Amino acid sequence: MKYKACSMCNSKNYKILTTKDYNRKNSNKIYQYSQCYNCSLISKVNKNIDLENYYKTSLSPFDLPVKKFNKILKKNIYFLKFFNKFLDNGDILEIGPGFGYFSLLLKKNNFNIDIIEQDHDLCEFYKKKLNFKNIKEDDIFNVKLTDNKYDAVVAWQVIEHLKYPDDWILKIRDSIKINGFFFLSTPNASSFQLKIMKSLWPHIDAPRHQFVYTPVLLKNIMEKNNFTLVKVNWGIDTILWNRFGWISFVKNTLNIKNKIFNKILGNLLFLLFFPLESIPGYGASFIQVYKKNL
Repeated sequence: MKYKACSMCNSKNYKILTTKDYNRKNSNKIYQYSQCYNCSLISKVNKNIDLENYYKTSLSPFDLPVKKFNKILKKNIYFLKFFNKFLDNGDILEIGPGFGYFSLLLKKNNFNIDIIEQDHDLCEFYKKKLNFKNIKEDDIFNVKLTDNKYDAVVAWQVIEHLKYPDDWILKIRDSIKINGFFFLSTPNASSFQLKIMKSLWPHIDAPRHQFVYTPVLLKNIMEKNNFTLVKVNWGIDTILWNRFGWISFVKNTLNIKNKIFNKILGNLLFLLFFPLESIPGYGASFIQVYKKNL
């Protein structure tokens, strides 16, 4: 498939990364991503792909043991503490909450929570198990927001999945109060792992991820859409994604089904490169917090 130029900076100076669905192994199809030498954007070349089957999960939220759910819930207290540096009450929208850990913590701490999620089973889980009321079962990639005005919108690991991020950001901006916040996290296209793993980097996550950004690129996009960057975080969330990257890389590369071996070797690599990946800008993922301008 012919690729003409970077969609971000229009540079024709790029290389092609050939990869496939290493993480979930839903198919053996080959996918191409361009990596721009000028701005570092990673962009999927194959555009017209039916992604529905690639988002199906083998684990129903109703099958998740309560003990394991509560264990992961406690880990998400990190996000709550980080969030409380900006807000300690208000109306919050979370887009694509996964199993709902962060939204549940916000709810338990007296925030008013709305949720947008496209997966029907997850929506049923939010209603029946987590007792959420304001759930909109809708396509998170083409959000149709109401006239509600939120103090903050949260989208952890979402923007990299979007084919048209500018349109999505504009819709969200219109739903946020003036001086309200937009919390984002996403993989880092300038990470150390990408330099080492190249097309085998698990955070390319073909074909689900459409774009992988650098912090500078995402900042430029958000500023263009009337947001101001107020915080970049390379903390515990980054560390956890670094660890995931190394363990998944071992599993995907060596193709050994022994989970214990994969974890041991992956953790050894994680610990080996921990000092380097702790340098801001080198981690596998980052959090950015934006404030809506007047």
